[in-house]
Amino acid sequence: MRIKRNDPKDKAGEWDKRWKEHAPTEVVRKVEAYHATNGGEYAFAWEAKGRRWSFDWCLPMMRIAVEIDGGKWITRRTKGGRIVPVGHNRQKDNEKMNTAAELGWLVFHYTPRQLQTSAKECVEQVLRALCLRVDELIAITAGEQQRCQNNNQVS
Repeated sequence: MRIKRNDPKDKAGEWDKRWKEHAPTEVVRKVEAYHATNGGEYAFAWEAKGRRWSFDWCLPMMRIAVEIDGGKWITRRTKGGRIVPVGHNRQKDNEKMNTAAELGWLVFHYTPRQLQTSAKECVEQVLRALCLRVDELIAITAGEQQRCQNNNQVS
């Protein structure tokens, strides 16, 4: 899946910019290195239940994703100029998010306005979740190592 990063309407590109501004340099460097060795894209296409979806930005190994909500996908403008939700698209979006949750993804939702007004808080929220996922991974790994050592002692 190819994402245009120079498109001014590119919501994921806006997240990339805010991520680089507010995340610690070492974390940004490690995330970029990971993506460089795994296809070079921050967006991640996945298939489930016979459908193909993608996130605006994600860390596939940690199953953490960011979705920038809004725009034509969620709302439409009526003839009278009012902005109203589009139920069909909202239903598709809910199906995608529920499937992601079922598969263990943690998905953060932000609006373009949040990225403009409180980007630092958004990035910090994702970083806290990343730290928790890393801690969980370390605990699981330590538990597996202990179990293997116990099995070797029994043999």
